[in-house]
Amino acid sequence: MKTYLLDVINRYKRLSEKLDAKTFLCNKAWRIFNDTGAKEVLIFRNDGSVIVSNNGEVSNAKWEYVNANQTILLSTTNKTLMLHPAFADDNIFALRQDGTKLCLFMIDENSSFQPKSLTELNDYFHSKELIEQQKKLESQQLREQKIENDLEQKKREEFEREALKSNIYTSNSYAFAFLILVLVIILIVFAGLFISIGNPYMALFLIICILFLMYISFRISSQSFRKKVIEKYEKRHNSNNKS
Repeated sequence: MKTYLLDVINRYKRLSEKLDAKTFLCNKAWRIFNDTGAKEVLIFRNDGSVIVSNNGEVSNAKWEYVNANQTILLSTTNKTLMLHPAFADDNIFALRQDGTKLCLFMIDENSSFQPKSLTELNDYFHSKELIEQQKKLESQQLREQKIENDLEQKKREEFEREALKSNIYTSNSYAFAFLILVLVIILIVFAGLFISIGNPYMALFLIICILFLMYISFRISSQSFRKKVIEKYEKRHNSNNKS
């Protein structure tokens, strides 16, 4: 089993804290990456044994997961390695040798990605690094855009509050109140007219219709009124800033 030094693996760290290394190892047959052309496959078993196939020649090894420092002990006939999980995705499981920057790269045997050179492996991690950086950049841009939108919304709300406190709103409010008063007087006059001619039901019906129409017109006109007040205030505010 050969280990390699790749600077990119030290910069690009992608290992979930929720990764169950034991389950992850035992669910796949792993081909050990090397640039010699030899086919070396490891099959980790739940009982702690490892089937090692080197170009079809089979031998046995042992492995153990150490919870204390979250490492994997891999024991062959001539040596034992302490390995730290460093990277994992659907294709590769990289294990860093303890005390060094050297990594053992295990490739899922069923994966379509089967690198034959260190350059291919390095390019794979570079592409992953670029994708990760792009995701971080997009995420940062979305956060900044949200902050900007929130600030703009707050400024707009504050501007509207100032507009509704201004003299423009007060003067227009009086005009709007006078219009409502006129409608109420008309309502009273017509209701009295129908009552005087002995038709109270028609008067009641008229009152209900007028009240309904007043309610609808009030809702529509109040929204329109608010919009116009804000537009007037905005024009005045802009003209004052220019002067």
